[in-house]
Amino acid sequence: MIKPNQIKAARALLDWSRDDLAKQSGVHRQTLLAIENGGTDNPHKTTMNEIINAFDRNGVEFKEDGAVKKQNTLTIIKSPDAFSKLMDIAYHILKEEDIKEVLFGFANNKASSEEIIQSQIRMRDNLNVRFRFLVKQNDTHLRYPVSEYRYIPEEFFYPLPYVVFGNYFAILTENNKDVSLYDDIGLSQINRSQFEYMWSNGNKPTETTYV
Repeated sequence: MIKPNQIKAARALLDWSRDDLAKQSGVHRQTLLAIENGGTDNPHKTTMNEIINAFDRNGVEFKEDGAVKKQNTLTIIKSPDAFSKLMDIAYHILKEEDIKEVLFGFANNKASSEEIIQSQIRMRDNLNVRFRFLVKQNDTHLRYPVSEYRYIPEEFFYPLPYVVFGNYFAILTENNKDVSLYDDIGLSQINRSQFEYMWSNGNKPTETTYV
């Protein structure tokens, strides 16, 4: 079990106050105060797991008597159904996330197989995950409600799709057969910010030809 000094060290790495940790973990501030001051000899296992998970989601892990920022983790998925496997990974990650959203940059719904579609539907139906897509100007093959799409001018659209969810960023080859998945909070935040900028400046589609 982690020790009080480890929790304090982890907070320092993220420049978190005790209130910040309470918000991220769902553990009451007074409970955190008691744990950090050694006033609770046997904290509930569930409480400690919530604290550990909060730090883990924000790129900090515990080592021996301290806490360190996690090294960037890269996973390569090489498979004809790599994108579908990515959707399955996103499903399991987002089950534990408060913000259940997937951002699809440079997306092309027409390229999605039936297997990919079913993986996405499972996320939407079971977890109530929100999707948002950046697609090429005048693309009307929009599978989901048009409110979930924004157009990118053709000259700025690059056919190399990427996906952002939780602390993860993934980039795909054009044929969706290879995926590079990064567990990197910094990389995910950078690409999320860029997505938000393009989203806020993109035109809204008004129709879809998807049947």
